[in-house]
Amino acid sequence: MYKNHIVLDFEMNPVAKEHKSVRKLLRNEIIEMGAVMLNENYDIVDKFVCYICPQYNNKVTSFITNLTGIKTSDVYKANTFQTALKNLSEWIGEQKGTRIYSWSDVDLKQLKKECSFKEISFPKNMHRWIDLQAIYPRITGLSKNHEQTALKTATEQFGLTINPKKLHTALYDAELTSEILIPILTGDYCKQVQLLKETRSEEKKPLTQTLGDTYSILFKELLKQLPSENEQEL
Repeated sequence: MYKNHIVLDFEMNPVAKEHKSVRKLLRNEIIEMGAVMLNENYDIVDKFVCYICPQYNNKVTSFITNLTGIKTSDVYKANTFQTALKNLSEWIGEQKGTRIYSWSDVDLKQLKKECSFKEISFPKNMHRWIDLQAIYPRITGLSKNHEQTALKTATEQFGLTINPKKLHTALYDAELTSEILIPILTGDYCKQVQLLKETRSEEKKPLTQTLGDTYSILFKELLKQLPSENEQEL
């Protein structure tokens, strides 16, 4: 159905306090974009990463540097937001048959807000957008009351090793999200969910294959809903 699956992650820096009028409409600016491209067979075929020079802050705050490792020197001579977004859109390629994924809807909201404020057209090939974090609890059944799951937690649930030094960098977070997305798209995640549920069960009763089949069917049905509450049709 989809030839390209694009997993995106953005890192942001706050608008400087002296820009009071700007801060009323735009609190943050994207300073790093990271993306992973999967083909129709769900193989990783390419990656994209770039820094962006913020327009309304001449430095990266110490909090953001401590969280992401991004320093002012990294973004000082980087591309503008408009150029970086154009490069990302060109890297993504044709609009038809492309779907975007991110962990939470924060990245999409920021991108829409920043494009609007800076009067930049939202890329046409980024219209179909799935919030994987919103779907994850319903797919796996691993969160109580469908509570949102942090990317780090979901990664650990899938038995993936995390490099703490790389966490909260755009490309690495996109890579982690891809490692969660791929088994969900292929259906292989059912085995991991089954194992985790068995471990959590007090009686250690094995789960039936029917449970895994149910989750797989649910996910496929959710992806067919266009637009849905988790996919933004812009």
